[in-house]
Amino acid sequence: PSKQQVEREILSEKIKAVFHEHKGRYGAVRITKVLHNTGIMTNTKRVGKLMHLMGLYAKGSRYKYKHYNRKGASLSRPNLINQIFKATAPNK
Repeated sequence: PSKQQVEREILSEKIKAVFHEHKGRYGAVRITKVLHNTGIMTNTKRVGKLMHLMGLYAKGSRYKYKHYNRKGASLSRPNLINQIFKATAPNK
């Protein structure tokens, strides 16, 4: 095996370890930051490509439903400009 293949295999193992350590919640950017903190300097794109080859995908956040008050939305607002929107004829 070439030097690059050996480096790729070592990096892949470290990526897997970080990924499983954080329960699959870390993507390529966060894993790269963890690797930088441990002294392994690598590129985010390289980590992303290796994750893709290994089939590792971060869990996305769940959609949060935004609640709104129906009563507040249906209240009519005061006519501050006193405009009258009635057409007496077409295009008038």
